[in-house]
Amino acid sequence: MHTHNMSGTRIYSAWRNMKGRCKHCNRYADIVVCEEWDSSFELFCSWALANGYEDNLTLDRKDNNLGYNPENCRWISNQEQQNNKKDTLYITIDEITDTIDGWCKRTGLKRTTLRCRYYQTGLRGEELIDLKPRKRGKGSDRYGK
Repeated sequence: MHTHNMSGTRIYSAWRNMKGRCKHCNRYADIVVCEEWDSSFELFCSWALANGYEDNLTLDRKDNNLGYNPENCRWISNQEQQNNKKDTLYITIDEITDTIDGWCKRTGLKRTTLRCRYYQTGLRGEELIDLKPRKRGKGSDRYGK
């Protein structure tokens, strides 16, 4: 039996985790690994090293509706990975579209503050990121509505 001597490496873990998600997780039931990667760690490893693999990056599917294959995969940072999820919320304010995390970086607001404003109060646009202190008083919530 041929061995690659890489079973303890991060790249091998990425390959095993990819295969495991598709075979053992209901959330990934419709997602498949292409035949060449499913049957050969060496082919996956060769592709990964030629396509930007680094120990600090994660394997990502460009289109979350498609499977794991060389045309649909890339290596990106964990932050980029979080922004490529099906449930990522994109908000457009003054023709600038960004994620909640992106707007937090732009404005200095906390993630919980923006999420609360968006989901609980229905604020949109400039009101969502308005940094002015809000008055609390009878008949208004903490966002002045």
